[in-house]
Amino acid sequence: MKNRILITLAVNVFICLLALNVFAAKEIVKEYYDTGELFSEKTVVDGVLNGKAQDYYKSGATLAVYKYENGKIEGEYKSYYENGKIMSEANYVNEVLNGEYISYHQNGGKVAGKSNYVNGKRNGKYLQYHSNGKLMSDKDYKDDLPTGPYVKYHNNGQLAEEGQCTNGKKHGVIKRYHPNGKLAGEAEYDMNNLVGERKEYDPSGNLYVNDDVFDVKKVDEVKEENKNKDVKEK
Repeated sequence: MKNRILITLAVNVFICLLALNVFAAKEIVKEYYDTGELFSEKTVVDGVLNGKAQDYYKSGATLAVYKYENGKIEGEYKSYYENGKIMSEANYVNEVLNGEYISYHQNGGKVAGKSNYVNGKRNGKYLQYHSNGKLMSDKDYKDDLPTGPYVKYHNNGQLAEEGQCTNGKKHGVIKRYHPNGKLAGEAEYDMNNLVGERKEYDPSGNLYVNDDVFDVKKVDEVKEENKNKDVKEK
């Protein structure tokens, strides 16, 4: 009986000390804008950011809700427009973006974009949408750079542009279209530099520009050659 009483007392003392320790170690740290309005509230445990965090607009509306684990942002991260509508949803692992990232239009909360992140870099399919819900663009990404074929659309659903990217730069023939579906222009690119022939068409399909575009790389090479020649002659 005596042993039971001692054990019970020991357990109660331990629980009380634990509760006091947790209470003493946990605090909410607040940050403010230069103008005095509350900017953020973050949970700190034993001097380290741990738990819920929330950021605010100057108006007091919620800007973002997320959490910390061992001093780093971890898990679901949601941001909001000042009107209260959702702006974006993301996921963090060790304070680095990982997984699906979704952004939303301010009016109506319709999806504005969907993409995927791996270790902080956009990888895979990136879809963007007009505010009316129609697809705006479809691109593939590798380590944050557009790579491969891509397409863009007008808000009426008509094709606006099609082409290809290599390491984030336009490469090959790029075609653009008017909202009525007629060809608006076509040109060839070499790693973002216009080369070859360029054509432009009006909404009725009539050609009004047809000219040759200098190879920018070759022009630069000629300039460098002339510069070196001038130096030698001097």
